Amino acid sequence: MKTEIIVALIALTGVIFSGGFALLNIWIQRRLTEVKKKQDKNDIYEIQNNVLEQLIPLFEKKDLALDRLADILEEISKRVEFIEKENRQLSGRIDQKCLAPMLLQEVSRIQEMYGEKEVSKGIIDSLIRKDVENS
Repeated sequence: MKTEIIVALIALTGVIFSGGFALLNIWIQRRLTEVKKKQDKNDIYEIQNNVLEQLIPLFEKKDLALDRLADILEEISKRVEFIEKENRQLSGRIDQKCLAPMLLQEVSRIQEMYGEKEVSKGIIDSLIRKDVENS
């Protein structure tokens, strides 16, 4: 009977150790799973950081390119405004010069009506010379 008690105690001790090791195994497995999940998350974050590190210079270059394009567009708009101003001035000059021959013809017609051809011819010639010299 003494041997049976010893065997029973050894068996009980084995069961207790087996149960303890089983619980320890479960606890270690949970910890490993948590560590693996954290490692996976860290890997994902590392990949995201690597992608961001590669994208940031591209975004900076894009910003620089957009700034340069804005400068170019601003310069083009200034040039267009200048050209429009020059066109308005040129158009005014052309309008003035186009009216001058018509006015001279009208003056000539009026003077012919009054019969002062010699005097009027001198006036017209002097007006034409002034107009030619001014242009």
